[in-house]
Amino acid sequence: MLKKSLLTLTMMLSFASMAQDTVSVMYYNLLNFPWINSGRITHLQEIVQYSKPDLFLVNELTSGSGANTILNSALNTNGTTYYSKAAFVDGYDTDNMLYYNNEKFGLISQDEVNTSLRDINLYVMYYKEPGMNASSDTVYLYLYSAHLKAGSMASNASDRAAETVAFKAHVASLPYYENLLFGGDMNIYTSTEQAYSNIISASGVTLVDPLGLTGNYNNNSAFANHHTQSTRTTSIDGGAFGGMDDRFDYIFHSTDISSGTNRVSIVPGSYRPLGQDGLHFNDGLLDLPSNTSVPSNVLSALYYMSDHLPITMDLALDVALDADDISKELSFNHYMIDEQLQLNFDENLTGSIQIVDLTGKVVRSTSIDQNRHLTIDLSGISSGIYAIQILTKNKVGSAKIWKAN
Repeated sequence: MLKKSLLTLTMMLSFASMAQDTVSVMYYNLLNFPWINSGRITHLQEIVQYSKPDLFLVNELTSGSGANTILNSALNTNGTTYYSKAAFVDGYDTDNMLYYNNEKFGLISQDEVNTSLRDINLYVMYYKEPGMNASSDTVYLYLYSAHLKAGSMASNASDRAAETVAFKAHVASLPYYENLLFGGDMNIYTSTEQAYSNIISASGVTLVDPLGLTGNYNNNSAFANHHTQSTRTTSIDGGAFGGMDDRFDYIFHSTDISSGTNRVSIVPGSYRPLGQDGLHFNDGLLDLPSNTSVPSNVLSALYYMSDHLPITMDLALDVALDADDISKELSFNHYMIDEQLQLNFDENLTGSIQIVDLTGKVVRSTSIDQNRHLTIDLSGISSGIYAIQILTKNKVGSAKIWKAN
């Protein structure tokens, strides 16, 4: 039996001086792109057009022209025009790159940490807060992208440890940092590796593994939900094969993100390897049982694009609103059908929505991308009163809902 209650409510946000925006982060090893099979750009286009990362950091880029191809043929396509990139820096081996949504972020500076094999890159970003001007304060992000030494030999592990020491030394040399991410292909096999210990230790900056997983990740089915390599069981374009059995790709973060001290926090449940369903340990992504974690076209693109899965994570940014923003109310109606919250707007909107309980905890969070209608699944949430909080570029709105069992 359908339980349906209809409410139409337009109201000022009680938290009008501060709201939240949700931005997505993705780190991805592209498997020597474009040097090996540049035609894979069509697969990358499928992946990024589906996931729409606001901050997209890549490893194993082999040329500046390849960096431009990604910008122009994967990101700024099909009507999308808002992506920019950092300057390409040609290091000793393959290189890193940052792409970003220039409607939300600006690039302040970039720097390189030199190691014996590959550079580790730092990109300092600022968030384009609504109504900001030259004297405004805003949210800053310090994004490191790394591809540590590969291999299971003791000497390889020692090289990885040395690279993380260089990274920590670079952070220590910064006059200031906040909201720091350290991500990429770490090639770490176990949490007892010195490189892992160096990353999360209190030497310099203390970093957090969002999953808090300890143990031997290699060829261990207990970590099947978190393995990122390899997407296939046969060699394609020179990539690794043998099925999903390693947790090589990570996004570590500084402790201020854990506490939200500097206005950035992780959206609960958003950290994951894109396309990982936990059912393909030592199998390829396209093997049975069918993987339904992403649409079939995206799954195929992940399989053929790289031997790694990308790591994705959503960040909630506290956004200060000026008086003009606060005065702009958003009209919408909403109703519940069983466990599904239906939202209808008077116009196509782009922004973010959060469902918040009475303690202020965010229980659901999603983005709006040119939508007039949206459905949010509230199954698994306890019965009670919740607030809908909506933030767009120049309007805010909220409403209350009653969630029944």
